[in-house]
Amino acid sequence: MKLHAKLFWTALVFFFIVHLWLAFKPHMVIWDEAVYMGMGKYLYSAGGAGLWEMFRPILLPFILGGFWKAGFDPVFFGEITAILFSLGFVILTYFLGREVFGDEVGALGGLIVLLTPLFFLHTGRLLTDIPSAFFVLLALYLLVKKHFLWSGFASGLALLMRFPHGLIVFAAAAILLLPELRKGLGQYGRYLLGVGFTIIPFFIFNYFMY
Repeated sequence: MKLHAKLFWTALVFFFIVHLWLAFKPHMVIWDEAVYMGMGKYLYSAGGAGLWEMFRPILLPFILGGFWKAGFDPVFFGEITAILFSLGFVILTYFLGREVFGDEVGALGGLIVLLTPLFFLHTGRLLTDIPSAFFVLLALYLLVKKHFLWSGFASGLALLMRFPHGLIVFAAAAILLLPELRKGLGQYGRYLLGVGFTIIPFFIFNYFMY
């Protein structure tokens, strides 16, 4: 393993250990985190507990509410999940950079993310920013690897985690359709099929909910 790759993986392990240690410390729940947990309780109790804000995405409440319904602490296990999303984001940064530009650029990109103070601060927070960015990067990586159906599926999850990240659908259109329209139509069709697998159930939910 080359030196830059060793530095990246060593930093990633250290990053994980630090945040795992912080997960066992008291977590001051901020307003948005409390809302997502309340929405999760509302989902799994059919409105018997928690609260609902219709303009917020549904995927994070679905995850946190699942912990609550199973009898686990949604704060602690939500924080562990958030840490795993952050690790996945960094790893995808490395692999995507390596795939497009080479191993050195991938390792440097991953290290820059790890050393960004705002990223470090939000790792472990029960918020949608990093998890949705993880799904966007996953969708892009799968596009590069030509797994169009799964890329669409990941894009749909990004939208359900944070609505503005649905813009990845239009970015994918530019990536797939601009180089060669005729060939890209079939690829984009498979991509949209993957998107549909995630967002059509959400539309059906909205129909009965509202």
